Amino acid sequence: ACRLSRCCRAIDDVLFIDMSVSERRWATSRMYPSALELKTVCASPGVIQYLDLEIGHDRGGFHTRLYDKRDALRAAGKMDFVRRFPHPSSILADVCKYGCLVSFLHRIMRCDMRTKDFIAHAATRMAEMCTDGYEEKRLLLKLRSFMSSYHRPAYRWQSVCSQVRARFEAAMQGAQRSHHQDPFPDGTEMAHVQRGPAAA
Repeated sequence: ACRLSRCCRAIDDVLFIDMSVSERRWATSRMYPSALELKTVCASPGVIQYLDLEIGHDRGGFHTRLYDKRDALRAAGKMDFVRRFPHPSSILADVCKYGCLVSFLHRIMRCDMRTKDFIAHAATRMAEMCTDGYEEKRLLLKLRSFMSSYHRPAYRWQSVCSQVRARFEAAMQGAQRSHHQDPFPDGTEMAHVQRGPAAA
């Protein structure tokens, strides 16, 4: 019961931490009816997927990154593209439409503990929005404003911002960015988020 208190449950998803097979069986037998078919989706030492997070381990230790099952289904050819933001021609104020990028940046800033993951997710979302008709210049302005206000440590926001921009522009040009000089090798931790805007 003490070990179970360290685990997480969200209706039909359970994350067991540091529990043996017999302990997991005991716990699930009391959580779910016997008629319900249960299956293990993932288990350590592999990558763990729980809700919208992917939990992994590298030379920097345990870390999380944003996980969207729809991306995996799309990669497997089982789902078409899903728009995750309003169409640019929709009857909404621009602040709402472009604010979707800002809210997504807040989300990945909290989910992605590795800089490379943040860069990849931010650039991909910006490319999707630009392809859909959003203005490239305004997307870049939103990115710069967000990074200068919320990225910590402050001295690194310009470097990370330039990496997102480079990857975004490469995606828009259909070219691959050169990785001969990678300033963020595997294991580089993502910065912490400041709750409010940075002081001038």
